[in-house]
Amino acid sequence: MEKEVHIRQRKAVPAAGSTLQLMPTGNSNSEAYEINYFCLTGEVDESAKNWIRLYSSVMPEEHTGEERIIVEDGKIYIKVLPNIEADSRNGIVHLTTMVSSVRTGISNVQRIKIDVTQLGQ
Repeated sequence: MEKEVHIRQRKAVPAAGSTLQLMPTGNSNSEAYEINYFCLTGEVDESAKNWIRLYSSVMPEEHTGEERIIVEDGKIYIKVLPNIEADSRNGIVHLTTMVSSVRTGISNVQRIKIDVTQLGQ
């Protein structure tokens, strides 16, 4: 059994909030918060459910979002609501993804833990 751990550090989300796009892409632009995986499910940890919401690409803009989501197109949007407090905050989103290798033709499921840090006012 082998376990690989990849760590990618990104800037903290501003206090005003932001939407992180987690979807299949070859783009490695760290500002876009994109990943090269096909997302299947997402779940927000209990401690962050009041300020992190999950959306699919087909949810209408006026939808309030979910704390747990299953998508069919591989795209999950993580909306980080504005932080009106002085202190920064941290929350975790768990993703389950499907990764396909063109070389081997094998698909496997991976789990990704996203630690979201948001600045305070």
